[in-house]
Amino acid sequence: LQNVTSLPAESQSLAYSSDTSTFAYAPVQVSVSHGMTQEDISVTVSEMATMRDVKEQLRRREDAPSFRRLLEGAAVLAVAADDELEPVADDEQLRGRWRLTLCDMETLQSK
Repeated sequence: LQNVTSLPAESQSLAYSSDTSTFAYAPVQVSVSHGMTQEDISVTVSEMATMRDVKEQLRRREDAPSFRRLLEGAAVLAVAADDELEPVADDEQLRGRWRLTLCDMETLQSK
């Protein structure tokens, strides 16, 4: 097997490194929709990131003031399920959920 550090970044997804016996995970684009404005933004995180990691990337985006304002309150990330939004705990991993909605609890309960 090839050492993971010699692979290009896009090829490192679940690449096994025989030198260190560790795995490396690929960066993925996560699309986040603002629950009130419907504005969309993408952030890049590890495919093994948690919802907390996604929120942290949103906080760092200088070009996303509406997302940053929403994160100042009790914002939650949610996924669409059966025409409803279901909140996802901050410590949950993405697990292939590349499309999320950021909203406050009031907005979430009204949808």
